[in-house]
Amino acid sequence: MQSIGFIGPGVSLLCLNYAKTPVAAAVLMTLALSLSSLSQAGFLLNMQDIAPQHAGFLHGIASSAGTLAATISAIGTGYFVQWSGSSQAFLRVTAGLYFVTAIFWNLFATGERVF
Repeated sequence: MQSIGFIGPGVSLLCLNYAKTPVAAAVLMTLALSLSSLSQAGFLLNMQDIAPQHAGFLHGIASSAGTLAATISAIGTGYFVQWSGSSQAFLRVTAGLYFVTAIFWNLFATGERVF
């Protein structure tokens, strides 16, 4: 689920750069967001696998970090698009981050109990 939730949106965002109609763009954005939600099945379940006694605490820390990152990235997106002059460059960077994250997850994630 985690790999689909990272690689799927990355591919969808790369394809979005080549969308010719607003309908195609809307379909690709919907696909990217839908596939991205699959990562929650892997991410949230993994916390219960590695730390069953502390899953709630880990979830709170992860959610806080994600909220902070989302706040910063919302502001940073505007600056990046203004600096680069194109939203296509931003979509490529975002897709790249999805791919790097998928590689990192598959290399280092474990289902073994840690805590």
